[in-house]
Amino acid sequence: MEVVNHLEVRDGKAFIQGRNIKAEMIARLHIMEKASVEDVARQYALSPAEVYSAIAFYYDNQAVLDTEYEKSLELAKELGTSFSEFKEKIEIRRNKRHLDDK
Repeated sequence: MEVVNHLEVRDGKAFIQGRNIKAEMIARLHIMEKASVEDVARQYALSPAEVYSAIAFYYDNQAVLDTEYEKSLELAKELGTSFSEFKEKIEIRRNKRHLDDK
């Protein structure tokens, strides 16, 4: 039986194996944005197992990831970027990466 690993670590960040999609982003779409596993999988052309792996990674590392996330939000506020502008920029970057992966 072959063990399948759906994540890889690059530059200290977890990504979906063979893709330029951060596991944390996938997990946050499901957890914070309330997107279903199926919707996330469909939107990023992932398998449900890849989405569940990202979610498991998030919960295994939640304290560290949430601390880094909060720091990035604080930095955005300090730089004068509203949360909605920050979120919009993230969405644009995410969509561009998604198109680059195709």
